Amino acid sequence: MRLLGLMPDLRVVLLQGGDAQATWRRLEKAHPDVAAQERFQVVRTYHPGRQALWSPDPEVRAAREQHRENALRRVADMLRD
Repeated sequence: MRLLGLMPDLRVVLLQGGDAQATWRRLEKAHPDVAAQERFQVVRTYHPGRQALWSPDPEVRAAREQHRENALRRVADMLRD
């Protein structure tokens, strides 16, 4: 919460991977007002490491890669506006 307070112009939070997303859920549970804030958007996606995208199924791999690409595009669009 202190870190968020130091960034009054924060527009987007990119959560990459399960640990980041779990940490954010704990923050929201401890501080429910965080989720209600409209000053920034939260974007969730896979961890940037290669193993996060790996799957024996090529379609699953492609879907994970597309999800991550879409998330990064959303962040870029938010920052561009």
